Amino acid sequence: MVAVRKYVRTISGFRSVNITEHEENRGLANSIISGVSALCEVVGRVIVLEDDLVTSPYFLSFMNAGLERYAEDRRVASVLGYSLPLRIALPETYFVRGADCYGGATWRRAWDLFEVDGQMLLNELERTGLSETLDMRGALAFTQMLRDQIVGRNHSWAVRWHVSMFLRNMLTLTPGRSLI
Repeated sequence: MVAVRKYVRTISGFRSVNITEHEENRGLANSIISGVSALCEVVGRVIVLEDDLVTSPYFLSFMNAGLERYAEDRRVASVLGYSLPLRIALPETYFVRGADCYGGATWRRAWDLFEVDGQMLLNELERTGLSETLDMRGALAFTQMLRDQIVGRNHSWAVRWHVSMFLRNMLTLTPGRSLI
C-alpha cells in the first residue's frame, strides 16, 4: 500500500490531482461508490477508471465531449470508453441500454438514481420480467452476477450500476472503436 500511495503523488498532467486516503482497504466497490458519490456532489460529473485499464490518447477527449453534449439529456446515463471487438462495422458512436464500468463517465443526475441495494434491483427485475432482456436472452449473465453480489460471492458495484440504469431504460454513449 505504501508503494501505491507514493506512486499517486507522482501523477501529473491534470489541472489538479486530489488524493483521498483511508487507513484500511475499503474494497473496490465501496471505494468506487463513495468516490463517485463525493465527486458528483462537489463537481456534478465524474470520469471513472479502474486501475487495470489502458486508455487511448483520445479517451479523455471522448469522455469530456460526451459529458458536455449529453449533460442535459436525461435519457443518457453515462459515457463509456469501451466497445466490444465486434466483426461488424459500427457507427462512430452508438447507444446501449444500461451502464458499464470499463472506463466511463456520468453526471450527478444519473448517479443519484444508482441503487446500491442489489436485492431491491433483483426484486424489480423479477417484478418487471426484464431479466431475459437484461441478459440478452442468455448471452450474458447479469442477473446471476446480481444474485452473486447479493449473497456476497462478488462485490460488484458495476452490475448494480448497470441494472439501475437498465431498469430506468437509460442509455450509455459508446464509441464505435474502443478507447480502452
